[in-house]
Order: sequence, then C-alpha cells, then structure tokens
Amino acid sequence: ANTSLRKIDLPDDSIPEDLVICDLAVGAGAFLIQFARILSNISQLKVGEILEKHVIGFDIDSEVLLVCSLCFHLERGCPETTTKYHLFSLDSVGRLNSREEIRSKIKILRPESKGSATITTGNPPYVRVKSEQFEKLGFQTLKCRNLSAFFFEQAIEITEIGGVVSQILPLSLIDSDSTSSFREVLESRCS
Repeated sequence: ANTSLRKIDLPDDSIPEDLVICDLAVGAGAFLIQFARILSNISQLKVGEILEKHVIGFDIDSEVLLVCSLCFHLERGCPETTTKYHLFSLDSVGRLNSREEIRSKIKILRPESKGSATITTGNPPYVRVKSEQFEKLGFQTLKCRNLSAFFFEQAIEITEIGGVVSQILPLSLIDSDSTSSFREVLESRCS
C-alpha cells in the first residue's frame, strides 16, 4: 500500500476527490483497510470515511463480502450506526460485461473518477483454467490459462492511465514459457 501510494501524486495532507482504491477479488478486505489506514494518517480523515468514500471491492463470493463488511466495521471501532460500503458481488473477470459494471460502480462511488480506479490492488486467485471458458472475453493473456493473469489485465483496463496496479501474482507469470502473453501485456501497457 505504501509503495502504491508513493507512485501517485498525493498532496501531503489531503486526499484528492477522485481517488479510488479498488480490489477486484477483495476477500476480507485487508488491502483496502491498509490503504485506508495510511490515507487516514496522511489526511487526518477517519478510516471509516475513507472506507466509505474512496475504496471499492468486488468478489464473486457474496458471503465473503459480509466478512469484508464486518472487517471494515471492526476497523471503524464498531460504531452503532449501520454503514453501507461499496462492496459488490461480481465475477470480475468471467463475464462479458464485467469491466463495464466495475467502471459503472466506480463512477457511482466517485463521479470525479470518470469510472477509473486510481489504484487497483489485490491478491487474485492463482488458478489454472481452460482457455475455452474465457476465449469470448477478449483477454490478451488468454494463452496463460491463469486466472491471476486475467485479473491483472482487467486491473489495467479499469485503472486510470498513470494510475497504479499493485497485485500479488505467481512467479510463473514472469518466467514460464507458457505465460509469454502476460509478459507481452506487461511490457506493452505498463511502465
């Protein structure tokens, strides 16, 4: 989180209105919580305000989103008021229109963002898949047959130009012969 935040142009004591931190496979929300903590220290805003106004998470498992919401609630110190966080049950990479849905939800969260995340973070699943399941979705990394490559490519697509994609990925994406399409995307679209 610290490394990602150092790569964007943040004022010393505030948070830009259009700042959006996104996780496409949010799980329990650990990455988003850490970003909120750091941003709270920078801006003196409460962690809860950042969780409500600047972070968004997606996961295919609606039950894990309940865990994430609970973690956010605990991080806020268990206030008595109910808070609606921007956590959505969505298959972030397995549906034809998921990219548009993600962008739409980001735009609702922060209209100033124009539907793009400033930072997309995460620890996507490292699962080998059959290419046939994903061939209609247009991923350039299709030949990798690795779900984490698809998540990375999706992250690039929903992150603003000049933004940051910071994900934990398997080393095999970097050094395996079968994942050259991932490295091509990385070299052509990332600095």
